[in-house]
Amino acid sequence: FTGRLISEIPLCLTSILTPLIPHPNLHTLNLSDNAFGGRSVDPITPILSQSQSLSTLLLNNNGLGPAGGSEIASALLKRAQTAKQEGKPSKLRKVVCGRNRLEDGSAPKWAEAFKEHGGLVEVRMPQNGIRMDGIVKLADGLGTCPDLEILDLQDNAFGVAGDKAFSEA
Repeated sequence: FTGRLISEIPLCLTSILTPLIPHPNLHTLNLSDNAFGGRSVDPITPILSQSQSLSTLLLNNNGLGPAGGSEIASALLKRAQTAKQEGKPSKLRKVVCGRNRLEDGSAPKWAEAFKEHGGLVEVRMPQNGIRMDGIVKLADGLGTCPDLEILDLQDNAFGVAGDKAFSEA
């Protein structure tokens, strides 16, 4: 999307993603390395909140920012809650959302989403400018994922409080 006008990106994303929502075999959504930024999150949230088959989400290096990151996490949270109401477990196993300037502002929503998607196996959120307060929130959410095998939070600022929170989680 780097060669597109900002006004074209939401329409393009809607055209691509909306038909995929009911697809029963869609397991991976990779929108990495597209500079669409937080202003283009709205067309992405329907597939995240409604797809029943999605197990892998790759949103690396999109410039989401704290507000866009919060919206993405809220959509994932909604999907987990809907699955729970339907009596089904979440299928989401892998989330990669690095290099998106998520910062502390989106960490509480991500923590909520992680708590609801307790079957996560891999979470990678490197280079997001997340500081101690946000890291503590993420530790709280990820601490409820007993199957977590891979966690990558490199190049964020843990500090003493973050270290302690993760050691306890």
